[in-house]
Amino acid sequence: MNGLYLGTDPPITEIIFVADKSKAPPHYYVISKAEDDTSCEADLWKDSFFNFNRNYRYLCYSRSENASQASGMIIADVCLVNEKDKIPTNYAAVEWTYDSREKCLRRKRLCVRRVHRSVAIDAVCSIVLLAKSKAPPVGYFCAGDIEGFLLCYKFCAMYSRDRNSVVAAGLPYPENSSLISNLYPRVPQPNPQKTMSSEENYTSSKTSLRTAVLSPLQSQSGVEGVPFELHAKLKARFDLTSALKDLPPLPDSSNYLEAMCDYSFSFEKAMI
Repeated sequence: MNGLYLGTDPPITEIIFVADKSKAPPHYYVISKAEDDTSCEADLWKDSFFNFNRNYRYLCYSRSENASQASGMIIADVCLVNEKDKIPTNYAAVEWTYDSREKCLRRKRLCVRRVHRSVAIDAVCSIVLLAKSKAPPVGYFCAGDIEGFLLCYKFCAMYSRDRNSVVAAGLPYPENSSLISNLYPRVPQPNPQKTMSSEENYTSSKTSLRTAVLSPLQSQSGVEGVPFELHAKLKARFDLTSALKDLPPLPDSSNYLEAMCDYSFSFEKAMI
């Protein structure tokens, strides 16, 4: 199966770190300078300048098919996690330098997700480090910060020339197997010989909807014809006629209000 890419750059097949950029293996590109500032050394360790045994870390990537850990594998995604965080599912951490077998990064881990190029939808095709800018370039995504550098990456769309032999990529079944056809049955094509009018179509849809709504009720025929009645005790309790008999009679509203509000103000008048 041949996987084709639809971008200007081929997909990246492997990512490594080196402590000495002169010891990067063949077919690897060393990111030694920041993309937005070529005078800035892209050292991802940033050891003390006065340290006699100063350490360096450089990010490298390759687009060669021979560089991948397994045949046909490409880098589908990258991410940065803190050193104590759990590695995401289906990702692998790049933890040791290629040349010196030392720890790659401090406080961070670069994780990559590898997939076979035959089943890849897109892949990482470019990686840059920014020293000044805090936003990724157009078309790039930001993975995170490494020692003041912004790690950005870009995707390229993938296309497989032949997807009928997915078994070779490690899938448990071929794409044209009966399992796929059972999971995703084909929609029957309409009969061109018989075309329903809009009125007939509306009537048929209305009848089908009514049948679908009423069918659960029609299946429960055990209580059909049973009248809905309250128990005698509940019925007596909610009988308003008997409940009103126990209430005291209401006084005449006009006389009651005049008696309650009648006040001569004689005391106030005497004080004046």
